[in-house]
Amino acid sequence: GVKVKDAKCSNSVRIASLLWYDALLAGGHDPGTVLRTSSLGPTNRDPPRMAQTPSSMVPLGTPMPAFELKTAEGIAYTSTSLSGPNGLLVIFLCNHCPFVVHLADALGELGDEFRDLGLGIVGITSNDVTNRAADAPEHMPAFAAAHGIGFPYLFDPTQQVARSFNATCTPDFFLYDNTHRLVYRGQFDDTRPGDNATVTGSDLRNAMHALCQQSSINPKQIPSMGC
Repeated sequence: GVKVKDAKCSNSVRIASLLWYDALLAGGHDPGTVLRTSSLGPTNRDPPRMAQTPSSMVPLGTPMPAFELKTAEGIAYTSTSLSGPNGLLVIFLCNHCPFVVHLADALGELGDEFRDLGLGIVGITSNDVTNRAADAPEHMPAFAAAHGIGFPYLFDPTQQVARSFNATCTPDFFLYDNTHRLVYRGQFDDTRPGDNATVTGSDLRNAMHALCQQSSINPKQIPSMGC
């Protein structure tokens, strides 16, 4: 989930899985392809499974916590300044998680699509960088640029903002209307790393379009899944 300083992972398999995926990504490999084709040594055992943490599914109608955070370059944003006439999408993400990398290009496209539709978008990384150096602020601009992410990408150094949202995984999506009430929390779509399906963002995108059109949003929502 979102890694905070007081969080301790008791599952050694989970740690091994994340380290394995970090190594694959650092080497330029596609984790999904390796999962389907590789073996680990002479025992031909399956590779470690990715740790999967679901979103907490905060009750719909919950008010958006107020926050003020900065980009890696030191530009400050508030929850109020980020909001558009139709509301605000808050995305908790990070640079290293395979679930984020899986849909990062689509997040960039989402930002382009809604830029002129009156709906603000912001990304927030809250991982403890002492445990995840790849998520440190100095790496955030390059990650955003590599995936065409043009919306503000903010750093939550104390993890307090993540706690206030009850964010539990990356990616974790929180969509608020223009009264700052939660109208959608859940998955981007039903694709996952390594499944070869086209990432569409249909679940979240449909909710965002409905919000911009002042239409009803289906309350039956599927949790996001991530690191």
